[in-house]
Amino acid sequence: MKIQKQEENATTGQHQKDLQYLRALRPIDDDFMHCLFKDNIPLAEFVLRIITGKQDLIITDYKTQKDMKRYLKENPEGVSEMCRIMEDMRNETILEEKKMTVLRMLKAGKYVLEEIADISGLSLDEIIKLKKDQAI
Repeated sequence: MKIQKQEENATTGQHQKDLQYLRALRPIDDDFMHCLFKDNIPLAEFVLRIITGKQDLIITDYKTQKDMKRYLKENPEGVSEMCRIMEDMRNETILEEKKMTVLRMLKAGKYVLEEIADISGLSLDEIIKLKKDQAI
């Protein structure tokens, strides 16, 4: 009886540790997703079909974040691709900052459109489009 109780306590203790570990995971955690979908393409297809609403979705190949990180770090093409991605992100950020500046200038009402274009570095057409979008 005593041995059975100890086994139950050990099992319960391990179960509690497992629950604690699972609570710390989020569905987007790479480790969680890797364990869940590892070598189980039908399950990944099923989940992605639900998420995307595309019932004809078919997975032909997959890579985890860890696979991609390794590729981006160790492969010369990966390093080049990562540099391009970072450059694109930087350019997008700069463009968004320019647009926010233009919107503030338009809101202030102190500048003519040509001045805004000159100061922001955006084209007059882009300024006009932002002004039109702002009015909507």
